[in-house]
Amino acid sequence: MIFWIEMILWISVLGLVHTYLIYPLSIIAFAHIASKKRSRDHLVVADSELPSVTVLIAAYNAEAHISARLENLFRCDYPQDRLQIVIASDGSTDNTVPLVRSFPNKNVHCVEIPDRIGKAAALVRAMESIESEIVLFTDASTHFSTNAIRAMASRFLDPSVGIVSGRVKMLDESGESSEGLYWKLESLVRRAESELGILTGVSGAIYGVRRSIFVAPNRPTTNDDMVFPILAKHHHECEFLLEESAVAEVVLPSKSQQEFRRRRRIGCGAFQSIGLLLPALMPTCGVSAFALLSHKVLRWFSPFLLISTLVSNVALAWNPNYESVLMLQTSGYLLAWIGWQLKPHNRIVRFFRIGTNFVVMNIAIIAGFFDWLAARGSVTWEPTLRTNQFTSPSR
Repeated sequence: MIFWIEMILWISVLGLVHTYLIYPLSIIAFAHIASKKRSRDHLVVADSELPSVTVLIAAYNAEAHISARLENLFRCDYPQDRLQIVIASDGSTDNTVPLVRSFPNKNVHCVEIPDRIGKAAALVRAMESIESEIVLFTDASTHFSTNAIRAMASRFLDPSVGIVSGRVKMLDESGESSEGLYWKLESLVRRAESELGILTGVSGAIYGVRRSIFVAPNRPTTNDDMVFPILAKHHHECEFLLEESAVAEVVLPSKSQQEFRRRRRIGCGAFQSIGLLLPALMPTCGVSAFALLSHKVLRWFSPFLLISTLVSNVALAWNPNYESVLMLQTSGYLLAWIGWQLKPHNRIVRFFRIGTNFVVMNIAIIAGFFDWLAARGSVTWEPTLRTNQFTSPSR
């Protein structure tokens, strides 16, 4: 019996260490050693050579952001005769649809869906009417850098490239950079995966797919930015690129409750998507399957690994060798609790809050898991409340 409890403990620890430490460090090291760097130089492409692009946004009650978002997209450096904007209104009950239809540009179109069917389903519905070569997916409350559309579209001139992701920049309410340690490490891992041609998901704030390889999921899902790119790459074996010069700015939620709700929804969507992604997790998919398992799936199950680590450790606490491990665990949770009680006004407190954010993230994932289990994992969605600061043409 003791042997099996020890096995549970160390397998749980190994799973956590692998997904949060071993895999990130290994993939960054391999990318550096392989030096398989795709050209990141700015491509000088004539307007006449650029592909036709549709920017597709699923919106639900987005009246606070939609006008500024459309203005931002048309300020981007892309020829107007090759750019279309499609807003898929997922059962909006506010002024989203009237605002889109009254926008003074003939290249803006609205796909009005009377009843809510969910973000991913709304995007799939809108894709049926899109004819452009490239579709860029983004959000109603995001802001593109001026060169974003051109930089991403230029990468699709290579016919082997099927998916391109941009870089996300996190901002606080005042517009200042607010990228925590977790996001900085995540960005490094994504960059390394891109250098190695590995795709484990993209940010819904900015990614593009060649329309001819788009694969609609055969069951409901919430996380389009996870499912759409992986299905496309799995079915068509296309190349994936990260275009770091194409930047999408995202304002973080002003309240911790909103951020928790967002993470909970993502967690629920993650468990929804496992069935859809099973073909891409098969051993025949090689390194890509290993990366997807290491980077994503293990993190989705991290709350359970944390629980099994703690419970099995408590069961072994009578053994002096495991008593110190338990003290280490409880100290970590204590520091996380202290970070929760303190406001992040200096570097020391922000250090404490690294543990706090980690624990809260895993609590949100397990809450999302139970939402999914209880069949409350509806594919309909509530937009995260954000400040509308992208209104100035100067940005």
